[in-house]
Amino acid sequence: MKKFWINFFGILTCWEYVNGNKDDFYTAAVVEFPTSPHSAVTNVESMIEDTLNEYLRLINEAAESGVDIVAFPEGTLNYVGIATRRLLIKHAVELSDGDIYNSTDFNNKCNYSKKSPIISRISLKSRENRIYVLINTIERVKSTRDNKAYNLYNTNIVFDRNGCIVSRYRKYNTKLDPLLNRTEIAQVQVFQTDFDVVFGHFTSLDIISKYPAYIMMQYGIQHILHPTLWYSSTPFYASLQLYQGFSYANNIALMVAGANNLVSGQGGSGIFVGTSGALVMYQPGGERMQQMIISKIPKHLDTYSIRSDNNNIVKRYNQKEMDQLFISVIPVKNTHALVNQEFKKVCKGKLCCEFYLKYESYDKPIAPKLGYSYRLSIFSGSDEYLDENSHEMHCAIVACTEKESNCGSRFVPSDNVVATVKFSEIHVSMTVELEELEDIDLMVMPTNIDFLLLPLRVDDFAYTASDVFNENNKQYKKYTATLLSETDKILTFGVLGRGFQLAEFHVDDNDFENDLLWWYLLSTMIFGASLMVIVWRLTRDK
Repeated sequence: MKKFWINFFGILTCWEYVNGNKDDFYTAAVVEFPTSPHSAVTNVESMIEDTLNEYLRLINEAAESGVDIVAFPEGTLNYVGIATRRLLIKHAVELSDGDIYNSTDFNNKCNYSKKSPIISRISLKSRENRIYVLINTIERVKSTRDNKAYNLYNTNIVFDRNGCIVSRYRKYNTKLDPLLNRTEIAQVQVFQTDFDVVFGHFTSLDIISKYPAYIMMQYGIQHILHPTLWYSSTPFYASLQLYQGFSYANNIALMVAGANNLVSGQGGSGIFVGTSGALVMYQPGGERMQQMIISKIPKHLDTYSIRSDNNNIVKRYNQKEMDQLFISVIPVKNTHALVNQEFKKVCKGKLCCEFYLKYESYDKPIAPKLGYSYRLSIFSGSDEYLDENSHEMHCAIVACTEKESNCGSRFVPSDNVVATVKFSEIHVSMTVELEELEDIDLMVMPTNIDFLLLPLRVDDFAYTASDVFNENNKQYKKYTATLLSETDKILTFGVLGRGFQLAEFHVDDNDFENDLLWWYLLSTMIFGASLMVIVWRLTRDK
């Protein structure tokens, strides 16, 4: 049985705490930062020192811009470029539980002068600038089995305005981190800020997994910090494509700080605010780049909305420049011929996909010009690439390079790519039979991307999720993505889902786990209510 641990205290206090700051917005910054260009850095000390100095400079810069909270990416501080576990242990930071303070006490006093320079110097810089800071670092913890050995964790650390550490999260989904350990119990970490916002945070692959991202969504946390070292892949998991879809479907503010390395297809940062889409984003291409992204964000997404303008992309690269970014392909396995002004329905197991398309085909390009063909992709099965503990499903239109087996891939080089199809209407629906799968066990989102690996603007598509409905004594839920404006630059368009308890895909957990989760929440609420009553009575007696 999988286990998890939740920082309930932060969740509880977000309901009870009232702060004098009544502004409706706060200002956040995320940093896109290049990783080491070499797989094995020869002078690790120098690399860490240079990176740390740059982090400190960027914290100053963020504070000068009026930023309340800044997040740095995964892996760039004391991880990528360090080739052995022995060296990682040598340069990792150490923290005790006593080094972590209450996030709701805005007068915390802390002293990390005897800790590693990463901790002590960022703490001081955070305190000097009165700014919240999230960093991702490698943390070492002595093994309980062998006093001479260490466990190594990929760890997010959050400093408050006093420079005190108020939250620590150790990455749980470590499939791509062979040198690191994974915690036995998955954590869901949240913290309270003095500007009346509760943040959750997780790292990289966590975003598509049950623990912690999916569980965090069930608790209604609406502001997420996401440091990542994301390996983009087509047709469904390019970085900005996934971030906007996740934020849109869950109506959350998602602040992504990405590390970039063009050779390995890493990069992509942005600030995404639910159905308002990307307020600002950056997709690397053509060069290694460092970029700070800043935006105001509404504290209450259900009350306030923001619309970005056409300048929400920090720097736009052309198709030739985007060739410098290597993108892997996760092959699609079940495709069908495109239809035009015709309804098509394809079912597979507990999944049914419905398509209605209207498009115009251009003349076939003549060499050396190249053009994509398109197929309908339908899939329901285990995810063997990213997270073997979840079940992927999708209904989508995908671009193909030469033949059916190349669907989902891009033409590289792309200098000579020309549009071959202009879509004027697209309606894609994904209907899932629930049965043993509960409605709350589905993570579903719109998925779309253009030739430049950028998601469509939210004004150019619509996405809806139905209520659970009954048909033939079975329960279903339907998700629909609709194109709202003409385009001839689509790589992918449709609906992407992940299920965590499908009957045909066995996961090692049971109902006891969910019962435990809700019991914890109920007991925490009761405790909070009791505390408020006690305070009220004491105040009345006086």
